[in-house]
Amino acid sequence: MVSIFKQYQSEVGSFKFSRARRNSSFQGRTSGLALKYVIQGKETYSIDDKNFSIPAGSFVIFNPSKTYQTHFNGNFKEVLGLCIDLEKDVIINEEQRGLIVNTVYESELNPMSLCMQNIASNNYTNENFQLENLVKGIQQFSNENLDFNKRLEIYSKKLITRKEIVSRMRSTRKFIQLNFKKKINLDQLASRSNLSKYHFLRLFRLCFQQSPKEMIIDLKMKEAQKMLKDKKRCSDIAFYLGYADQAAFSNQFKKLFKYSPSEFVR
Repeated sequence: MVSIFKQYQSEVGSFKFSRARRNSSFQGRTSGLALKYVIQGKETYSIDDKNFSIPAGSFVIFNPSKTYQTHFNGNFKEVLGLCIDLEKDVIINEEQRGLIVNTVYESELNPMSLCMQNIASNNYTNENFQLENLVKGIQQFSNENLDFNKRLEIYSKKLITRKEIVSRMRSTRKFIQLNFKKKINLDQLASRSNLSKYHFLRLFRLCFQQSPKEMIIDLKMKEAQKMLKDKKRCSDIAFYLGYADQAAFSNQFKKLFKYSPSEFVR
């Protein structure tokens, strides 16, 4: 059994929540560019003779005017989902659209995912404003995917391969963004991406134009700057960001910015 609750519609688009019993199914049709985000449980979509398994915290984007079959499963008695259809034109060309549809992505810390999460958690005051921001977020997301795919063409000529790599690299970047204060090693990241260390490092560099280590350092230093502006002590910052001691933190800071933490707060 599937029930729909809390629906909203405007000239920008519409969204609705679905609640389903485990092992039930539902058939629907997209109107505009459609985002399917799973809040709890697991959903499997069948569209164009392809199946897309979406765990909680992940989403998939489908083209307009597509008929789909949804199967609700997982370990939960109930499966909760968010369905968004955007009627307003999302300003991306056909090439960009082809790079973002029909691929499962883990939600990230980008504007598009944050808009979906805000709607899913009722953390907003204006529905139309959230949908407008979601349109902008999709444009940013598609532009970034376009850049990633162009860089990956030297690795694979197959679009489906490049799209899967982009999905894995995005997931890995989110993991780094959430855990950069902890100790993260290459083995751990490669394993999460289901790739060898050699291929993972090469593909990560191609997508993000920096190594995982460089990304981690950048995130730590940006966080350090915020903490210094808040008058935090260098010893506390070093401990919080996982450095062995204050000297290691200060040396890393000066190496990147060409001035010491104490000079930064003057």
